[in-house]
Amino acid sequence: MESAVFIAALALGLLPLVLWWRRAPAALPVIAAGALLCATAGAVALRSRTARRVQAHVELASLIPRQVSDKRFVTSDKCRACHPGEYATWHRTYHRTMTQVASPKTVVAPFDDVELVAHGMKYRLHRRGDEFRVDMPDPIWIQKEIELGRDPSAASDPPRVNRRIVLTTGSHHMQFYWFETELGRTLFQLPFGFLFEDDRWVTAEHTFIQPPGLPQTFLVWNTSCIKCHSVEGRPRHDFRTGISDAQVAEFGIACEACHGPAEEHIRVNRDPQRRYRLHLSGEPDPTIVNPARLSPKRSAEVCGRCHSIFFPKSVQGYNQNGVPYRPGESLDDAAHMARHPNKAEMEFLPTVLEQFPEFLPERYWDDGMVRIAGRDFSAMRESPCYASGRLSCLSCHSMHDADPNDMLAAGRDEDAACLQCHESYADRIPAHTRHEAGSEGSKCYNCHMPHATYGILKAIRNHEIDSPSAAISHQSGRPNACNLCHLDKTLAWTAKHLSDWYGQEPVALDDDERTVAAGPLLLLRGAAGQRALAAWHAGWGPAQQASGRDWLAPYLAELLNDPYAAVRFVAKRSLLKLPGFDGFDYDFLAPMEELNLSRQYALELWNKSKPAKLDRSGPELLIDSAGRVQRDRVDRLLGRRDNRPVNLLE
Repeated sequence: MESAVFIAALALGLLPLVLWWRRAPAALPVIAAGALLCATAGAVALRSRTARRVQAHVELASLIPRQVSDKRFVTSDKCRACHPGEYATWHRTYHRTMTQVASPKTVVAPFDDVELVAHGMKYRLHRRGDEFRVDMPDPIWIQKEIELGRDPSAASDPPRVNRRIVLTTGSHHMQFYWFETELGRTLFQLPFGFLFEDDRWVTAEHTFIQPPGLPQTFLVWNTSCIKCHSVEGRPRHDFRTGISDAQVAEFGIACEACHGPAEEHIRVNRDPQRRYRLHLSGEPDPTIVNPARLSPKRSAEVCGRCHSIFFPKSVQGYNQNGVPYRPGESLDDAAHMARHPNKAEMEFLPTVLEQFPEFLPERYWDDGMVRIAGRDFSAMRESPCYASGRLSCLSCHSMHDADPNDMLAAGRDEDAACLQCHESYADRIPAHTRHEAGSEGSKCYNCHMPHATYGILKAIRNHEIDSPSAAISHQSGRPNACNLCHLDKTLAWTAKHLSDWYGQEPVALDDDERTVAAGPLLLLRGAAGQRALAAWHAGWGPAQQASGRDWLAPYLAELLNDPYAAVRFVAKRSLLKLPGFDGFDYDFLAPMEELNLSRQYALELWNKSKPAKLDRSGPELLIDSAGRVQRDRVDRLLGRRDNRPVNLLE
C-alpha cells in the first residue's frame, strides 16, 4: 500500500515537469535530474517510514506476552488452508476478538486527545501514528500510596508516566485496554472501558456490580485474563517483583483452544492419500480433537476449561505452565473444579475460604446455584440432565453454525433443544406448563433456565436446569422463573400455583412476600444483584407482556440514584422502554445530586404521562385504584433494603 501511494505521488509530482518538457524539450536533463531527486527523496522517506513501523512492531512484541509456538501449537492461521469454512465461521465470533493486539483495526474507542477522570485523577488518551497511548499518574506510585494509607488524589503533583496501550479485551458489549508497565511483560488495565451501547468511555469499576467506594486497583492481564482469553496462556509472573514473562500460543480463543495442538495434525495430513482415506471411511482423525465426537461429558469439559469456577492444583505449576488441560482429557484431573457445599463436598473449600472469605457469595446464590456470567459449565454440571450423561454444551450451542450473539446452534432455539431428550413432552407441553401453547410461559427454557444469572450489565439464563421453587426464592433470595415473568404477582401467588399444579410443599413466607408483588419487592427491598435482575426483567418483553408495563416506572425510578452504578445503568435501559420515557435524558455516572434530581424528574414524568387507567394496579403493586403510588409503603420497603455489600465476580 505504501509503495502504491509513493508511486502515485511521484507520478503526480512529475506531471508538471513532463508538461513543461513537452513545451521545452531542451530541459530534459533538468527534468531527469529532478525526477531522480524526487524518487530518491521518496524512497528514503518510504524506507524511513517502513523502518519506523518495523521498529514499532518490534517494540510492541517486546511489551506484550510472548507468542510462542512450542508444545505443538501452530495458531489458527495454519488451519485456514484446509478448513476455510470453519475458519471463517470462527473468525466472525466474539471468541476470536476476546483479546487482540492494539491497533487501528482493533481499538474501538476514540483516543484522539480524550481526557478522563478516575478516582480524582486525570488520564489523557492520545494517538501517535498507529500507537495508542495514555498519559497518566504513575500506577505503581498509586498502588504504593494506597498501601501506605494515603489518598493518591490528594497529592498536588503526582508523578506521571506515558504508557502505550498494547492489548484489548472485549468486542461485543464493551472493550477494555491494557498498557505496558516496564515490569517485563506485565500489563495493567486502563481504569476505563468503552461501552458500546452508550458509545462512551466509562470507569471500568462501574461496569460491574461491586461495592462503591473501593480503593483504586489495576487489574493485571497476566494473572486475571491469560488463563481464558488466550490459547495456552502461561503467566510466568513473579508476585514479589510484579515482573512477568508471560507466554501465549495465540491471543483470543482460537482453534486450538477447542481442538488441541495441531502441529502433528498438519504434519501427517500433508499426505493427500491419508486425508482422502479418512474422509471416505468417516473415521476420526486421532491427531486432532473434534468436540462433536467426544462423549457429552468430555465435550462439555472443552468449554468448561474456561466457562467454570476452578482453582489450579498446583499454584506454582500453573504460574509456569498454565492449566495442564488438553481437549478430550479429564478437566477434573487438570484443576480443582469448585462446587458449592450445598451441591457437593469440596475438599479444598476450607483452604479457599481461609484465603477468600467472600468466595461463595461472590459466585453463588445461597442455594448453591451459580449467579455470575461466564461460568455456565459449573452451573450445567449440577443439572440432572448433565448427570444423566446426555447433555453437553453442544446440545444447544455451536461455534460454527450459530449467531455469534448467543451461539445457539441452528434449530436449537425454542423448545427444540429440550425435546431432543424429553420427546414425551412434545405433544403435551401446554398440559405440563399450564400455559397456552406457543406462549412465552410455555417455553421450556423460560421456566427451567430463567435469567437468574448476572453479567455484562444484563440478566443471563442460568445453566443449571431446575424447576421454579417459591421455597428456594424465600430461603436464598434467588428469583424464580414465575415471578421473573409475573413481576406483578406475589411470591405467595407463585407458591400456591406451584403447590396446586405440581404438588410442591406450602412455604411459610414473610408479610412482604405475601402482600407485595415480586417486582416491587425485589426492586425496593432486594440486594444489589436482585435489584439488577429485577430491573432487567422490567424491560424484558415477555415479562411486560405477562405483567403489564404502565406501572413499572416508579420502581425503576427508585434505582436511578442507586449506590451501584451498574444497577442504575440497567434501570435506565429498562426505563427507556416504557411509555413516555423514550429519550429520557439520564447519565448513570452523574454526581449524586444530579442522580437524585433524575429520580425525582422520572417520578414526575410518570405522573404526568401515565394513562388514565393503568394496565395493572392494586395493593400488591403499592398503587391504589386512582393510580397513585402508596408512598408510605414504598418508603418502608426502601428503608428495609438489603444494603450488604455485593461483589459479583463475573
